[in-house]
Amino acid sequence: MTICKIFENKSGVAVTRWVYNQRRLLSANTEFAGQTIDYTLVGRLAERRNAPGFRILYQYNNPGRLIFQRYPYHSTKLLRYQYDRLGNPTRV
Repeated sequence: MTICKIFENKSGVAVTRWVYNQRRLLSANTEFAGQTIDYTLVGRLAERRNAPGFRILYQYNNPGRLIFQRYPYHSTKLLRYQYDRLGNPTRV
């Protein structure tokens, strides 16, 4: 899939290319050059890496809800997600 964006400042047309893997999951796009995206076996987002090598890791609980978002390059950066019994987010 290719998406074209026309800039109002007449600088031309920017083209963003979306690349999908065999499982039809987004694996890269050119808007964020060098970014790669990996998924778990069941199709959940597992890791994103950008060109300089910064990573963001994602971890899920058994029902498949996101519970951690880790930034390994920043040792104190950890987002923790909590849910109520019905699966509604209660805290980030």
